Amino acid sequence: MAPSAIPIVSEVKVYISTGPADYPTPRAMTGEDIKRVTEEFRVAARNAIDAGFDGVEVHGANGYLLEQFIKDGINKREDEFGGSLENRLRFPLQVIKAVADEVGASKVGVRLSPYSTFLDAFDSDPVSTYLRLVEHVDGMGLAYLHFVEARVGTGVDMEDTKETLEPFRKAFKGPFIAAGGYKRENGMAAIEGQGVH
Repeated sequence: MAPSAIPIVSEVKVYISTGPADYPTPRAMTGEDIKRVTEEFRVAARNAIDAGFDGVEVHGANGYLLEQFIKDGINKREDEFGGSLENRLRFPLQVIKAVADEVGASKVGVRLSPYSTFLDAFDSDPVSTYLRLVEHVDGMGLAYLHFVEARVGTGVDMEDTKETLEPFRKAFKGPFIAAGGYKRENGMAAIEGQGVH
C-alpha cells in the first residue's frame, strides 16, 4: 500500500526467494485503509508503553508510508489526503495525534527526513513542506523531533551540501535531534549552535 499506485523506479531491489526483484507497484490506500493504519499506529504505541517502553517514535522518514504521503513527488492523490500541502500532511498528522492522544505527547517523538529521496519519495519544496509540518506539531508537547541530515545515504560530506536542518531546528521549540554523518568535530559544532547541516 502507498498513497498512490506509482511504481518505484529505483536501483534498490526487494529480495525474494528467487533473488533480487523490482518492487511491485503498490496499491493506493483507500479511506478505510487510512483509518485502519491510523488505528494500528495507536494500538502499537499503547502496546509499546504497556510492554514497559518509556516512549515511542513515529517513523515518518526514509521513504516509509507517512513520508510518502507528505511528499508531492509520490503522493498523487486527488482526495483529502493528496494535492495541497495541508492535504498531504493530513494522514501523518492524524497518526501523530492518535499516538500522542493514546500514550501522551511527552512520550512521543517523530522522525523526519525532508531531503531523503529513498524509494522515490521526492518533494519539490522540502523546506516549506517540513516547516509547515513543524508548525503543526510544535505546540503538541512532543518529546522531540528527530531529523535526518541531507547527506545521509548520498556519500556527500557536510561541506558539500547546501541543504540544512537549521530552519527546522529554529522553528521547533522542543528538543531537536539531528542524525546522520556526524563526526566529533561537526557534531560539537552543531551542539554549540554553529549550525545543523
